Amino acid sequence: MQGGMPESFLSAFFLLLLVLDPLGNTVPFLSLTKHLTPARRRAVILRECAIGTLVLVLFAFLGKYFLAYTGVKPGTLGLTGGVMLFLIGMKMLFKGGSGMEDDEAGPGAPQHEPFLVPLALPLFAGPSSIALTVLNMAPEAAARWTWFAGMLAACAVSTVVLLFSSTLLRRLGEAGMRAMERLMGLVLTVIAVQMVLDGFRLYWSTLPR
Repeated sequence: MQGGMPESFLSAFFLLLLVLDPLGNTVPFLSLTKHLTPARRRAVILRECAIGTLVLVLFAFLGKYFLAYTGVKPGTLGLTGGVMLFLIGMKMLFKGGSGMEDDEAGPGAPQHEPFLVPLALPLFAGPSSIALTVLNMAPEAAARWTWFAGMLAACAVSTVVLLFSSTLLRRLGEAGMRAMERLMGLVLTVIAVQMVLDGFRLYWSTLPR
């Protein structure tokens, strides 16, 4: 990866799938929709995932204007993305889950049907996935359309995982889900460190000599 940018469809797909973290989102998604019927729960999850995907698509095409307006360099954005991924990976390693289960699943949890917040934003499309999308769809990114295809595929797979979240949780159990979450956190931490190093190198190469 150059400057933290995936150069193949599979690397883009895998990286964003780790960031979207559908396994870690199964518990909060189920907790926030537990009062709905199974059919309605699936409809709500599908709707929220579609909204989250649309948000990422919008940032994919409008992100270049953000970079042009703010003057942010790709190297700087790469460093920022690497740091954010590192923090997410560390949380997945040592805490597990998305960190929202305890806040949303308590006795006082809202019983209305969730819309937009917090399922679509920030659980599905969060700051890290948005930052990565802006970075990899920047005008300087040679493989930006590869990233876009990988992004759509990762969103589709995440949607399927969340639609079958109740079955996954029943089959693997909460302990199994958390074990897989920690494994994904380890991989994401390694990728984050590489992104930081690539970001430093890219930023250094743009400095005046």
